[in-house]
Amino acid sequence: IESLIHSGEPLGLEAGSKAELMAVLAHAGMTRSVIVCNGYKDREYIRLALIGEKMGHKVYLVIEKMSEIAIVLDEAERLNVVPRLG
Repeated sequence: IESLIHSGEPLGLEAGSKAELMAVLAHAGMTRSVIVCNGYKDREYIRLALIGEKMGHKVYLVIEKMSEIAIVLDEAERLNVVPRLG
């Protein structure tokens, strides 16, 4: 995976947990990757995903439960970022 990330080519990455999202953000560096976040999302996971957006990545939060929307909008407002939802 690291060789793909460091190749300089556009790359999409998926994270289904906080641990995976932390690893993706750590390895993506400054490549401005597309990151798809799915699976169980608590407030910390959502906040971390939105921080990735602020870092310059295109982070898509896949909404799987209606309850996630309120958390996403609240954290997006706190961080002053426009969320990408899917």
